[in-house]
Amino acid sequence: MKTHSSREARILIVVALMLFAALSTPCPAQPQIHVSTPEVFLSTTQLHKMGFVYFPDGSIFPGLIQGNINYFAANGGANNDPLQGTIVLDGNFQPLFHQGSGQPVASLRSGLLQPPPPDGIPFDSAFDHDYAGGGPVFWDQTSSSLIQIYHGEYHFNGVAQDFYTSLGLAISSDEGKTFKKLGLAIRPELSPDLQMLVPSSSGTLVQKDGYFYLYYGDRGPTPATGTVDYCHDSTAKVSCLAVARAKINDVMAAALHGEVAPWFKYYQKSFSEPGNGGRFTPLFIPNISQWVRWPVVRYDPHTMTLIMVYAAGATGLVLSTSTDGLNWGNPAQIVFAPANEWINYAGIVTLNDDVREDETNHSTAAFDVLYEELPIVNNLPNFRERTVMKIHVKLDFAP
Repeated sequence: MKTHSSREARILIVVALMLFAALSTPCPAQPQIHVSTPEVFLSTTQLHKMGFVYFPDGSIFPGLIQGNINYFAANGGANNDPLQGTIVLDGNFQPLFHQGSGQPVASLRSGLLQPPPPDGIPFDSAFDHDYAGGGPVFWDQTSSSLIQIYHGEYHFNGVAQDFYTSLGLAISSDEGKTFKKLGLAIRPELSPDLQMLVPSSSGTLVQKDGYFYLYYGDRGPTPATGTVDYCHDSTAKVSCLAVARAKINDVMAAALHGEVAPWFKYYQKSFSEPGNGGRFTPLFIPNISQWVRWPVVRYDPHTMTLIMVYAAGATGLVLSTSTDGLNWGNPAQIVFAPANEWINYAGIVTLNDDVREDETNHSTAAFDVLYEELPIVNNLPNFRERTVMKIHVKLDFAP
């Protein structure tokens, strides 16, 4: 079990945060925030015993399938690794296995175009050439189908650090044991022809009013006006929070025919730009040192609030709330990175629609967040020694 020398300091920080929230008078959109002391959920040793070197290689997402909650997370590795893709965990967070084979349930392998695609192959067919790892899922009861948004990477000149991220769509007809790729759903505004780093996540899905809202990181060119922000500055190499949407019925109808329905990015107050390379309007622009890494968003129908948690650069976890999904409250840091540790890959794994702490109180949202801590070695995070941490968060929206 991993120990943390900064545990006592972290407790004091969390307590101070709770006292500040309790003493302050929040705005209507700013809840009081209560955060438990971080605890080890899956130790480095436990993860190694699972047999996965780079797992989880992204946020952990819950999926309610036939009344049972499973958990989906990307597994890293080389593009010829048969376990690269998505690993599915059961309700006890143990890997599911293919019956009789002894192999973990894994989906979504990259490297469909080996060797690297020749000139003339459209990028839409090569966007996940070097990596494909799973993200959020949606179970369609009518068709007994599961769709998944996944993180696809293309490595310029074969260099993993020079990766361009797009989001693909896949479908499963066997409850997530295997997936069939359907194609590209979202491509960033910045063209891959520029061969520039474009980091992003696997996206996060929110179902509301008949639409899927897909929150993810996008990046565009420096504006023609000459102004610079941290979403579009060519030297910053970071992405900013964007959102796209598509009708749920359209997505499912197209997926059942092996196709990807059109998605539209939010741009200048309307969902008007194509998901494939269209322009976007950043929902907010944080300080460069706290840029939005792997945002996860869940909708709580009881408080009618959208809740977002993300890794703020490498400094810790930040929480924000919204009533319309476009305008977000002031970000509040809920976890501070320990010394010589790097934080990433937050995932909201329970919420009021999963577990209700108090059925009579609809002004409170309570949920668990899983995230990763990685030791910093030679100024870089060591992805082989990751630890999954857990916190419990309670939001009080009472007037």
